Amino acid sequence: MENIRINAELINTPALGIADNVAYTTAQLNIAPAQPPGSCMFISFVVRNISRLICILSLAETLTAAMGLFGGEHRDVKDNAGYFTHMVTISDLPEGYDPGRFFILFPGVFISLDNFASIDFCGLRMHGGTAPTGEDLVEWAERVAIVSYPPNGQTKGDQRYALGGLPDNSTFFIPPEMTQPE
Repeated sequence: MENIRINAELINTPALGIADNVAYTTAQLNIAPAQPPGSCMFISFVVRNISRLICILSLAETLTAAMGLFGGEHRDVKDNAGYFTHMVTISDLPEGYDPGRFFILFPGVFISLDNFASIDFCGLRMHGGTAPTGEDLVEWAERVAIVSYPPNGQTKGDQRYALGGLPDNSTFFIPPEMTQPE
Protein backbone atom coordinates (compact mmCIF):
# COMPACT_ATOMS: atom_id res chain seq x y z
CA MET A 1 0.00 0.00 0.00
CA GLU A 2 2.90 2.34 0.71
CA ASN A 3 4.09 2.04 -2.91
CA ILE A 4 0.61 2.92 -4.17
CA ARG A 5 0.56 5.99 -1.89
CA ILE A 6 4.02 7.10 -3.08
CA ASN A 7 2.95 6.65 -6.72
CA ALA A 8 -0.22 8.70 -6.16
CA GLU A 9 1.85 11.53 -4.68
CA LEU A 10 4.38 11.43 -7.52
CA ILE A 11 1.76 11.67 -10.27
CA ASN A 12 -0.65 13.89 -8.31
CA THR A 13 -3.58 11.45 -8.45
CA PRO A 14 -6.83 12.99 -7.21
CA ALA A 15 -8.48 10.99 -4.40
CA LEU A 16 -11.90 9.45 -4.98
CA GLY A 17 -14.36 9.74 -2.10
CA ILE A 18 -11.98 10.46 0.79
CA ALA A 19 -8.55 12.10 0.89
CA ASP A 20 -6.77 8.88 1.94
CA ASN A 21 -8.11 6.83 -0.97
CA VAL A 22 -5.17 6.46 -3.32
CA ALA A 23 -5.75 2.84 -4.38
CA TYR A 24 -9.09 3.18 -6.19
CA THR A 25 -9.07 6.08 -8.61
CA THR A 26 -12.26 5.32 -10.54
CA ALA A 27 -15.72 3.98 -9.69
CA GLN A 28 -18.53 2.65 -11.82
CA LEU A 29 -22.11 1.72 -11.00
CA ASN A 30 -23.42 -1.62 -12.31
CA ILE A 31 -27.14 -2.35 -12.14
CA ALA A 32 -28.38 -5.90 -12.74
CA PRO A 33 -32.17 -6.28 -13.05
CA ALA A 34 -33.69 -9.45 -11.61
CA GLN A 35 -34.53 -12.30 -13.99
CA PRO A 36 -37.08 -15.12 -13.67
CA PRO A 37 -35.86 -18.47 -12.35
CA GLY A 38 -35.10 -20.96 -15.10
CA SER A 39 -33.75 -18.23 -17.37
CA CYS A 40 -30.35 -19.86 -17.03
CA MET A 41 -28.54 -22.43 -19.04
CA PHE A 42 -25.71 -24.19 -17.26
CA ILE A 43 -22.24 -24.66 -18.65
CA SER A 44 -19.61 -26.89 -17.15
CA PHE A 45 -15.88 -26.29 -17.05
CA VAL A 46 -12.98 -27.90 -15.26
CA VAL A 47 -10.53 -26.09 -12.97
CA ARG A 48 -7.69 -28.16 -11.50
CA ASN A 49 -9.54 -31.41 -12.24
CA ILE A 50 -12.70 -30.19 -10.46
CA SER A 51 -15.84 -29.84 -12.56
CA ARG A 52 -17.70 -26.57 -12.03
CA LEU A 53 -21.18 -25.52 -13.13
CA ILE A 54 -22.14 -21.94 -13.79
CA CYS A 55 -25.48 -20.45 -14.75
CA ILE A 56 -25.31 -18.28 -17.86
CA LEU A 57 -28.50 -16.38 -18.63
CA SER A 58 -30.30 -17.10 -21.87
CA LEU A 59 -29.49 -14.83 -24.80
CA ALA A 60 -32.64 -12.75 -24.41
CA GLU A 61 -32.00 -11.96 -20.75
CA THR A 62 -28.25 -11.69 -20.30
CA LEU A 63 -26.38 -9.33 -18.08
CA THR A 64 -24.55 -8.47 -21.27
CA ALA A 65 -27.80 -7.04 -22.64
CA ALA A 66 -28.18 -4.93 -19.50
CA MET A 67 -24.53 -3.97 -18.99
CA GLY A 68 -22.73 -4.51 -22.29
CA LEU A 69 -19.40 -6.37 -22.43
CA PHE A 70 -18.93 -6.13 -18.66
CA GLY A 71 -22.09 -8.14 -17.91
CA GLY A 72 -20.52 -11.38 -19.14
CA GLU A 73 -17.20 -12.99 -18.35
CA HIS A 74 -14.33 -10.66 -19.21
CA ARG A 75 -10.92 -9.32 -18.22
CA ASP A 76 -10.32 -5.68 -17.38
CA VAL A 77 -7.29 -5.44 -19.66
CA LYS A 78 -6.70 -1.74 -18.96
CA ASP A 79 -6.31 -2.25 -15.18
CA ASN A 80 -2.95 -1.77 -13.51
CA ALA A 81 -1.53 -5.16 -12.45
CA GLY A 82 -0.09 -3.71 -9.23
CA TYR A 83 -3.52 -2.72 -7.85
CA PHE A 84 -6.75 -4.48 -6.89
CA THR A 85 -10.34 -3.93 -7.98
CA HIS A 86 -12.96 -3.60 -5.23
CA MET A 87 -16.67 -4.37 -5.58
CA VAL A 88 -19.46 -3.87 -3.05
CA THR A 89 -23.08 -4.85 -3.70
CA ILE A 90 -26.16 -3.04 -2.50
CA SER A 91 -29.30 -4.93 -3.43
CA ASP A 92 -32.97 -4.02 -3.41
CA LEU A 93 -34.47 -7.47 -3.75
CA PRO A 94 -37.69 -8.90 -2.34
CA GLU A 95 -37.56 -11.71 0.22
CA GLY A 96 -36.69 -15.05 -1.36
CA TYR A 97 -34.81 -13.71 -4.38
CA ASP A 98 -31.40 -15.17 -5.18
CA PRO A 99 -28.88 -12.29 -5.38
CA GLY A 100 -26.78 -13.92 -8.13
CA ARG A 101 -23.11 -14.84 -8.11
CA PHE A 102 -19.79 -13.20 -8.87
CA PHE A 103 -17.17 -15.53 -10.27
CA ILE A 104 -13.46 -15.60 -10.99
CA LEU A 105 -13.08 -18.41 -13.51
CA PHE A 106 -9.59 -19.41 -12.46
CA PRO A 107 -9.17 -20.63 -9.73
CA GLY A 108 -12.96 -21.25 -9.74
CA VAL A 109 -14.17 -18.80 -7.07
CA PHE A 110 -17.92 -18.19 -6.80
CA ILE A 111 -19.31 -15.64 -4.34
CA SER A 112 -22.97 -15.06 -3.49
CA LEU A 113 -23.72 -11.37 -4.03
CA ASP A 114 -25.73 -10.87 -0.85
CA ASN A 115 -26.40 -7.34 0.30
CA PHE A 116 -23.15 -5.56 1.20
CA ALA A 117 -20.91 -8.31 -0.20
CA SER A 118 -17.45 -6.77 -0.48
CA ILE A 119 -14.80 -8.30 -2.75
CA ASP A 120 -11.20 -7.39 -3.64
CA PHE A 121 -9.81 -9.14 -6.72
CA CYS A 122 -7.49 -8.71 -9.68
CA GLY A 123 -9.55 -7.45 -12.62
CA LEU A 124 -6.99 -8.91 -15.02
CA ARG A 125 -8.33 -12.41 -14.22
CA MET A 126 -11.36 -13.65 -16.18
CA HIS A 127 -14.42 -12.75 -14.08
CA GLY A 128 -18.11 -11.93 -14.35
CA GLY A 129 -21.46 -12.43 -12.70
CA THR A 130 -25.02 -13.65 -12.91
CA ALA A 131 -28.18 -11.63 -12.43
CA PRO A 132 -30.39 -11.96 -9.37
CA THR A 133 -33.40 -14.25 -9.87
CA GLY A 134 -36.80 -14.47 -8.25
CA GLU A 135 -40.38 -15.62 -8.64
CA ASP A 136 -43.06 -13.05 -9.41
CA LEU A 137 -40.70 -10.40 -10.75
CA VAL A 138 -41.26 -6.85 -9.58
CA GLU A 139 -40.01 -3.92 -11.63
CA TRP A 140 -37.81 -2.48 -8.89
CA ALA A 141 -35.91 -5.69 -8.06
CA GLU A 142 -32.25 -5.13 -8.90
CA ARG A 143 -28.74 -5.61 -7.61
CA VAL A 144 -26.44 -2.62 -7.61
CA ALA A 145 -22.67 -3.02 -7.53
CA ILE A 146 -20.17 -0.23 -7.06
CA VAL A 147 -16.85 -1.20 -8.62
CA SER A 148 -13.70 0.79 -7.84
CA TYR A 149 -10.77 -0.03 -10.07
CA PRO A 150 -7.29 1.18 -11.09
CA PRO A 151 -7.02 2.09 -14.80
CA ASN A 152 -3.45 2.04 -16.12
CA GLY A 153 -3.80 5.57 -17.50
CA GLN A 154 -4.70 7.07 -14.14
CA THR A 155 -2.17 5.10 -12.12
CA LYS A 156 0.59 6.07 -14.55
CA GLY A 157 -0.42 9.72 -14.75
CA ASP A 158 -1.25 9.91 -18.46
CA GLN A 159 -5.05 10.04 -18.37
CA ARG A 160 -7.42 12.97 -18.05
CA TYR A 161 -9.83 13.30 -15.10
CA ALA A 162 -13.45 14.46 -15.21
CA LEU A 163 -13.72 17.36 -12.77
CA GLY A 164 -17.31 18.45 -13.27
CA GLY A 165 -20.08 19.55 -15.59
CA LEU A 166 -20.17 22.74 -17.65
CA PRO A 167 -23.24 24.91 -18.40
CA ASP A 168 -23.51 23.48 -21.94
CA ASN A 169 -23.88 19.93 -20.47
CA SER A 170 -20.35 18.96 -21.48
CA THR A 171 -17.69 17.69 -19.09
CA PHE A 172 -14.76 19.68 -17.76
CA PHE A 173 -11.65 17.51 -17.85
CA ILE A 174 -8.25 18.00 -16.24
CA PRO A 175 -5.66 16.89 -18.81
CA PRO A 176 -2.45 15.13 -17.75
CA GLU A 177 -0.50 18.34 -18.42
CA MET A 178 -2.25 19.97 -15.45
CA THR A 179 -1.38 17.18 -13.01
CA GLN A 180 2.11 16.50 -14.42
CA PRO A 181 3.79 19.89 -14.71
CA GLU A 182 7.20 19.69 -16.35
